[in-house]
Amino acid sequence: MDATRSGPEIPELFQRTNLPDTASPATLSASDIVKTMLDKLSLELLDIKGNKSKAFSRVSLRQPLGMALLSMTDDTIVASALGISPDSLTKDLKDKIHTELGKCADPESDQSMRITNFIGSSYCCDNEQYEQSLSKHYKTKKLDNNNNGKNLADTIDSFVHDKTEGEIDTVFGHLTESQRHKVKAALGSVMNFQIDWDERFSEDDTKKGQFQCADGTFINNVLMMCKTEVLNVATDGNFAAIAKEFRSANGEDLKLVAIKPRKSSATAINNLNSETINHLIDKLKDVEMEIELKLPKIDITNSCNTELLDKINQVLGTSIKAQGYVVLKG
Repeated sequence: MDATRSGPEIPELFQRTNLPDTASPATLSASDIVKTMLDKLSLELLDIKGNKSKAFSRVSLRQPLGMALLSMTDDTIVASALGISPDSLTKDLKDKIHTELGKCADPESDQSMRITNFIGSSYCCDNEQYEQSLSKHYKTKKLDNNNNGKNLADTIDSFVHDKTEGEIDTVFGHLTESQRHKVKAALGSVMNFQIDWDERFSEDDTKKGQFQCADGTFINNVLMMCKTEVLNVATDGNFAAIAKEFRSANGEDLKLVAIKPRKSSATAINNLNSETINHLIDKLKDVEMEIELKLPKIDITNSCNTELLDKINQVLGTSIKAQGYVVLKG
């Protein structure tokens, strides 16, 4: 799907979802549009082949996706990605959508989750309205690598390294030196979590167990965090969910929500959809139960994703390309 089409169709994934039809005037609100898009996008990104284990969330997708859409000058492509008709995308609705997508963007936040968005460009970008919109909705930091002897990739690597206190050493480490010099523009988002369990696991609660991967295979002798405690629980005919609380320093309501099929099967997880996820999460506050919780110890080895735009295109059925970001080209 590209900008030359006179009337882009709603991408297939929005036609399949059971969530409210965002193309309907009766339900056309910024929150509905954003929720529908992010629910489906975060779920379907997990189905893209190539990696066994990965994680996406609506919160982490809000910022880069919102900044990417704000940078597009063709509203036909923007409306296609949002799953609405171009005629519905008024200036007022677009502003409300970016307000919704930009929630939580605050690099100075003292909350447990802190999000810093950035833009870097080797071009002389003289679009004051665009920069004001980025600042208004996404609190975006503009990276300047003029006259500092660095290429843009080096500047971004240094910025992300500092913001994550060295947890992420490089964003473009997979590129050769020649490829690094070809990075001329970038939009990015750095998310920091500073949280701990409300009830922590101890070394005494760690045991070895069996874990089933997303591709259906089993791994034995996986280190599992095992503990019996009272948790919020929700079930339906096919899935069960639990919520384990994080410790709140500033009044936030933060929980880890885990959902699994009630029957062990290599394909059962494929039946999980956004409607079921939202239904289970809504029910979690109703029931508390003492259960034996087993979670694998997780080591995150790569928390950068420089191919997110390609993956979003694959899921949405769009053709958003870097060439479309004309406001970054100066």
